Amino acid sequence: MPLEIGSLLNDRYRIVRILGLGGMGSVYLATDESLGVPCAVKENLNLSVESARMFRREAGLLASLRHPNLPRVTNHFILGDHQYLVMDYIEGEDLRQRLRREGPLPERLVLAWAMQLCDILTYLHGRSPPVVHRDIKPANIKLTPAGDIALVDFGVAKAIPPDQSTATPAVAFTPGFTPPEQYGLKPVDARADQYALGATLYTLLTGQPPPDGNQRYLSKAAPVQAQALRPDLSSGTAAALARALAVMPEDRFPNVAAFKAALQAAAGGAAGRNQGAAGSSGETMLPPRALPAQAAGPAAGRVGPPPAAARPPRPAPAPPPPAMPAAGSVAAPARRGPSTWLLVGGIGCAVLALAVLALAGAGALGYMLTRPPAAPTATPTVAPSATVTVVGDTSSTPIVALTDTQPAPSETAAPETATRPAPTTPAKTATALATTPPPVRTATPAGTPIGQGGRLAFISNRDGQYFQIYTMNPDGGDVRQVTTDPTNKWDPKWPFNGTQLAWSPNGSQLLYVAERAAGDGTDIFAVNADGTNPMDLTSAPRDNFQPAWCSDGSIWFTSTRINGVQQIFHTDLKSIAKGFKPINFSATHNSPREYDPSLYPGCQRVLFVTTLNGAPELWQYWPDCPACYGPIRSAKAQGGSTDEPALSPDGKSVAFTQSLPGSVQVMVGLVADHTVTMQLTKTGANSEAQWSPDGQWLVFVSTRDGNRQIYRMTSTGASQANLSNSPATDTSPVWQPAP
Repeated sequence: MPLEIGSLLNDRYRIVRILGLGGMGSVYLATDESLGVPCAVKENLNLSVESARMFRREAGLLASLRHPNLPRVTNHFILGDHQYLVMDYIEGEDLRQRLRREGPLPERLVLAWAMQLCDILTYLHGRSPPVVHRDIKPANIKLTPAGDIALVDFGVAKAIPPDQSTATPAVAFTPGFTPPEQYGLKPVDARADQYALGATLYTLLTGQPPPDGNQRYLSKAAPVQAQALRPDLSSGTAAALARALAVMPEDRFPNVAAFKAALQAAAGGAAGRNQGAAGSSGETMLPPRALPAQAAGPAAGRVGPPPAAARPPRPAPAPPPPAMPAAGSVAAPARRGPSTWLLVGGIGCAVLALAVLALAGAGALGYMLTRPPAAPTATPTVAPSATVTVVGDTSSTPIVALTDTQPAPSETAAPETATRPAPTTPAKTATALATTPPPVRTATPAGTPIGQGGRLAFISNRDGQYFQIYTMNPDGGDVRQVTTDPTNKWDPKWPFNGTQLAWSPNGSQLLYVAERAAGDGTDIFAVNADGTNPMDLTSAPRDNFQPAWCSDGSIWFTSTRINGVQQIFHTDLKSIAKGFKPINFSATHNSPREYDPSLYPGCQRVLFVTTLNGAPELWQYWPDCPACYGPIRSAKAQGGSTDEPALSPDGKSVAFTQSLPGSVQVMVGLVADHTVTMQLTKTGANSEAQWSPDGQWLVFVSTRDGNRQIYRMTSTGASQANLSNSPATDTSPVWQPAP
């Protein structure tokens, strides 16, 4: 719960306003009533007695720091389950704001800032014990009105004894800026700050953060090359950045001082300091480097970014974080308050509250267009007066026949025979997953394949004993049983909902959920498309469920392994085989109840359900884009909730379930401008929507026929058809990717 404006904290600090909200807490502008001066108060969650002890020790160390480019920590205390740091109030803008306003920045200017940042880190790392910041990024670097650099946010800084490293993971992660070891892969030392500084300089020079370090480590990716995005960058600077961004700490510079020397040498040595551009701390200023021939002319030697026409073209990344605009192409962002506001903590912009849907419906499944803006902007609100238009087939009579424009359904499954494969007990390791047979696919009837993909996988108790995995054609025909082992792959008594199946990106394997043993918690398993070689991937206490398998090979899921709270984790098969633990995605969001992950194309952004504001809401998170971290759909004001998000293959639409009190369950959707709501169904309870590979169809679960059955409809709600037509309970349909 945020502190109330005007309240008195700890009998001393009068809260003036919120400066920022983020995953770890809030930052407030306050007045120190004992001294009559403004200050910044950073609030962090305190989870345990041990964390309180560590906080007091680290905060005391931070309070001893004295450097002209660091804010002073003037007080620290713990109240209830929250920790508080009180710091100097630093005026000016942060470098993330500068980058958004101007685009990629001149090399000479960025290197001038780098000199100051290297000196700051050399001071921190030279303390006894050394202090590692662990959260360096553009949002945590302030540019004061005098032109000086200030490194802020020491909320996750840690003192490391000189005779040892720490294997304790950082509390916060910023994809692109966090080094691989900080995810818990290796011990953390001062070289983690070198990596983050290199990522920061890379971002300021190219306009986008480097690829995520953890994924680079797991995939053994090649070193990052800044010149691929910034051809006019000097080769010396690019080489220095590549070394600082090495995934293995031992491959980086031995210390930040050596990194600084490499940057100085790359720019041709020291020259007179440019006070207006870099500040006044007495450091040397790197001489300007001649622009390439195509950029010569009036722009040469200028401090600001070159004109858009002179800037070398940059290849569009795929998939990008929010693209940084070219200079001169985007207006300055709207101001959120006075120009002198603190960014201690880099906690991003305030989470934007959305207006809620004006719908009648207790649980609604729909789709909305959610194209991100060209530059990070506030998440658009939903007009309270949204117009509801019924567009789907809403007859209460079960729809069995397809429309005339669709191929006729083939025959339904034949009765079970003795040729069913023998039950197979899932193995407890994942080492054999590297070898998989070709996907099992059966062609749909003659004509254009429905959905441009393969078969539909679903869960059913058709064998009369357990809920097993089956597949069928998109027209409901050719039903085949995939699994036969004596464990339920779904159970109405499970305390979680949503789709419990997911195809691998190439359609050769399925992820499913099953109990480790009768009455035990659930794990996520992988099985080949023909039902062979089942493997337990999670094998952890409590429940693991709601799997998603993204195109980059990462596997996302929900787990209650930490304190029984639903949180989102991600891993991949290589990490599992090496014994690495999954990464807790939800830890970056103050650890609320979060579940049901759905990944945007390219896996750079995630859509999920969170209870951070109380009621379940659909939120999205885009690394290094606080304006893109927040709710995109909420029914909280109506006493309802939103669940079960499913993104379309192009990432522009999302299907979800919405529940409102006192109404029947319906399907709804939103058009591109977020002002017109389309109601897709109004019959029965509808849930668990999933998209066809071409984005033209949806499969979902409905109870309009009395029990859970699988339906199919177009993306606009037309041509709804019952694909199950079975007295059994069918659920969790997912569409196999195209061959």
